Amino acid sequence: MILIFHKKNSLRIAGYAGLDAWYGSGFGQRLAGAEHAQLAALLPLLFGWHAVTLGAPGGHDWLAASRIGHKLRIVPVPALAGEVCADPLALPLRPDSLDLVVVPHLHEFVARPEELFDGIGTALIPDGHVVVLGFNPLLDGGIWRLLRVREARLPAGARLYGSAVVRGWLRRAGFETDAVRFHCRWPWDGALRLRGWPAALGACGYLIVGRKRVSTLTPVRPRWR
Repeated sequence: MILIFHKKNSLRIAGYAGLDAWYGSGFGQRLAGAEHAQLAALLPLLFGWHAVTLGAPGGHDWLAASRIGHKLRIVPVPALAGEVCADPLALPLRPDSLDLVVVPHLHEFVARPEELFDGIGTALIPDGHVVVLGFNPLLDGGIWRLLRVREARLPAGARLYGSAVVRGWLRRAGFETDAVRFHCRWPWDGALRLRGWPAALGACGYLIVGRKRVSTLTPVRPRWR
């Protein structure tokens, strides 16, 4: 593993490391199954040469469904399994070098998530994709806390953001949003879902697909006198 030193206070390390144990719980396994099902349907449709996953919560291979040949896993904590350990806000990636970046929940544990997405935008090629997996803010501190669902409690240090906030950061970093999907409705099963309810209501997580915009330049010929 290659180690790169972290900036001070750029990551809530204790909370992020606690995701491994959380994904081992019954609730975490249920959510992981829903997340991998979303990725299995999406990643085979995204092509390229180089793909990176930022973080490996739960020890999962979040790029398992991707057909891209060269894959790299960058983790923010040395104790986690990965090829490179680096500061999320100082990624050791060349500009315009990646086709796909998958971000499973890392943005919820860094001090300045907008800088994380700025760095991803720099590393991706034009028309490259970023896939963000996040926790629904209603999961922790919202409806589940009101219902006293203890196993839904996330590790300390997690700061949850709605999909609209993440889309704003992506737009700021030069991305267009191609898709927003919600998954893992719990504790209601399919028979109890009500038509017309917002997609986020009852969903435990979301997936956002962003595509790096391509700037088209039109050459202007000088007018000679």
